Parts: sequence; C-alpha cells; structure tokens
Amino acid sequence: EEVNEYMENRSAEELADIPEDITALAGTHGLSFADLVKMAEETRRREEGLTRGLFSSV
Repeated sequence: EEVNEYMENRSAEELADIPEDITALAGTHGLSFADLVKMAEETRRREEGLTRGLFSSV
C-alpha cells in the first residue's frame, strides 16, 4: 500500500513509510530490517564478485 501511495504522490513522506512495511514483512520471516540490509549487502558483494570475474576472464 505504501509503495502504491509513493508511486502516486512521489513524496518523501510516502517514501519514508515504506521501511515500516518492509520491517513488518521481515518480521513475518523472523528477520529484522537490519537483517534484510545485511542480506542485500551480501548479495551485492557476491554479484559484484561474479561480474568482476566474468569481465576479468574476457
């Protein structure tokens, strides 16, 4: 819902509400918002490593 409101209004206030929903959804999986951030960082590092390896072998 908050994402839809942001997409309609493009306001900073609506954007600021999105992490609240993400935190609530994370909680349903036993995770915190910080856990999600850590997971995203790990994925990004892993993908960057794959990209670097791909281009360095070309």
